Amino acid sequence: MDQKRIVLGGLGAALVMMVGEFAVEPLFSSMQERFFSRLGLPLPGESAMIWLAVTLLVLGYVTVCMYAEFSFRSGAGFGIAAATGALVWLLSCFLPNVTLYTFGVVDGQFYLLTSAWPLVEIVVATVVGAAIHDRKRARRAAPVAS
Repeated sequence: MDQKRIVLGGLGAALVMMVGEFAVEPLFSSMQERFFSRLGLPLPGESAMIWLAVTLLVLGYVTVCMYAEFSFRSGAGFGIAAATGALVWLLSCFLPNVTLYTFGVVDGQFYLLTSAWPLVEIVVATVVGAAIHDRKRARRAAPVAS
């Protein structure tokens, strides 16, 4: 695996996830305020946003690593990228959210919104990261004109 292509694709995927997270925050802010208030916790501050960004960088990198491995074995393309994104969402979002919902930490509406939006976000981010990864590979494999 070419680490440079994976890093570039991971950065692209992370950027899409960051834009998605920060764009949707105003829509969820009242629910988040109620959630943290119910738990007796202060609202996340600037440092939480920094940690979110770092986490998304790691998630973007890991996602494109997974895509690179799957595409090596099954072929590159949109389908493999979308399936990889769905798998990443399942492991990083859906299963933890099910646990939080089951233990009553989050209510049904908050659970649905915080599960549905990341599915779209992570799949789109994975497709973008995969395209960046594959474009670099395609350039390298293209014949040189004489």
